[in-house]
Amino acid sequence: MKRKLLILIGIGTCAFISGCGAKPSASTEFGSAVTEQETGILSADATESMETVEATEAEGTTEEPDPEGTVRTTAEDLKKLPVEIQEVFFEDGKFYDTGEKKEFTWKSFQVTDSYDGISDSVRGGEFLVSDIDMDGEQELLVYLMPRDPERGSIDGEVRVFDLSKGIVYAHPHPFRGVAHVYENGILIGSSGASDNDWYRISYDGEKETETVLAYTRMTNKDPGIVCYIGNEETTEEEYDDYIRQLFDEQDGASPILWSREYLSDIIE
Repeated sequence: MKRKLLILIGIGTCAFISGCGAKPSASTEFGSAVTEQETGILSADATESMETVEATEAEGTTEEPDPEGTVRTTAEDLKKLPVEIQEVFFEDGKFYDTGEKKEFTWKSFQVTDSYDGISDSVRGGEFLVSDIDMDGEQELLVYLMPRDPERGSIDGEVRVFDLSKGIVYAHPHPFRGVAHVYENGILIGSSGASDNDWYRISYDGEKETETVLAYTRMTNKDPGIVCYIGNEETTEEEYDDYIRQLFDEQDGASPILWSREYLSDIIE
């Protein structure tokens, strides 16, 4: 079973054909949140900084090339976000954080650690741009880092910035292990070689809804791994067929990879 699961994930990474058919929203037109640089979104300093990073990487990079059939998020993808989300990061636009139950600007944003109750100011780490709720508008997913490097209590927390009913909401989302996001809005998370979750998330104002499509779990009983479609236990073969159908019936979808840049290195 483990071997078959790895094959499945390999199929998702390398062979799915790009495209989910969602049309770009009119809100991807750029307004006051965008500077008049040629890039359409980066300030002169940020553009120069990115050019320096790119030149350094070109001189001698040890990074492996992205797998065939994947799409890597870059700074250019920030242009696809609704103007209201751009304003949060490039001006002083406000957003409502559903975890903290407060309104913030990005500069004032603080996250309270659940263990010690101390609030930390944050920076933006790796990010991903995708229409994960399939509403026709792009969302921004970003890992949070503490501004104080000696404090690591919020490392790994993720916020999903979504525009809903004219308001920008930031939703905490506990990604399971390394999260893979596909262009058709399907997500897969894994807490181990045998525990995989395929699911969707959607937003309506403050509300986040998660729909589990299928998952596997390791047990102490024979055969060891149990497969589920929805919440119903199923056979390994039915599970494998269902995962393939999730993509075949929607003309395939490419996995979208997290950026190699940190969001705060671009916007600050």
